[in-house]
Amino acid sequence: MELSEIRKNIDKVDTKLFELFEERMKLAECVARTKKSTGDCIYKPDRELQVISKFSEPADEDMKGYYEALIKRVMLISREYQYRILNEDTPADTEAAMLSAGTVTVRFTYKGFPDNIVTAINDSGAKITGFTMNNSEYSISIRHDSCKTGIINLLKMIESESDNYSILVPEISVSDIPK
Repeated sequence: MELSEIRKNIDKVDTKLFELFEERMKLAECVARTKKSTGDCIYKPDRELQVISKFSEPADEDMKGYYEALIKRVMLISREYQYRILNEDTPADTEAAMLSAGTVTVRFTYKGFPDNIVTAINDSGAKITGFTMNNSEYSISIRHDSCKTGIINLLKMIESESDNYSILVPEISVSDIPK
């Protein structure tokens, strides 16, 4: 088979993947709206482990790790989208309070897959000025002039999926305010 023919076949598969992804995200939106109305939480680590285990079991041994990485990423994207839906009604004054300082620091103990946090930070568009991790305890410093929606969604995800969540906002003195 020629390379050009292989690429055409890959394009066909990518088209199918896109269609399935769109369908999955529409279902994720339904899940988010249902959970929003019932007060249920978005992140269900036991459910995610069950899905990963169930669907990676029949995978070829050479492909199993790749499939697990793919499904973890798809579930993370789905959760990020669901948090965005939950945040549609976030009051503007809450957003302003979260982003009022030059930099905010978030401290938390994350309950999920460690790579999810790093990926979510990258996805958020937030400008990270500091990041420390000690086992499952994290501290992240975020500049307020980053992507506003991305930061709000990231903070909502961290708050919902973590224990010991706190946002530290530095004190602002009058001399710090630009004239």
